[in-house]
Order: sequence, then structure tokens, then C-alpha cells
Amino acid sequence: MKYETKNNIGIVLLAIGTTFLIGIMLLSPLESILSWLLLIGSIGAILYGFYLMTRGFTKVDVDHPDYKE
Repeated sequence: MKYETKNNIGIVLLAIGTTFLIGIMLLSPLESILSWLLLIGSIGAILYGFYLMTRGFTKVDVDHPDYKE
């Protein structure tokens, strides 16, 4: 997967995870199982988005100008 694609997917996951996290915290009480599952899922999406945006370059990304061996 190209660097730009990983970065775009990471940004989308951050946006979706943050939106769900804010929505859950503001709108729903954390008394139901569904709220806890959505909370865990949104935190997971945020963490995976950060991971995709900050992980190192792979062999596919050698043509990217920021790649340095």
C-alpha cells in the first residue's frame, strides 16, 4: 500500500473515531453494552489511524521523496 493511501485511510479513521467518541460521550450514557462497544471501537479506530499515519515506510514506498534508507 502506498504511503499516501495509508495516510488517507489514517485520516479517515481518525475522523470517524473522533466523531463517534464525541457522540458517545455527549449523547449516550455508558450504561449499555452497545455504548461500551462503540467506545472501544472508536478508540481502536483512532489508534489504528495514528498507527497507519506514523508507521515506517515499506519496500513499496521507496519511490516516495521522504524515503531514506
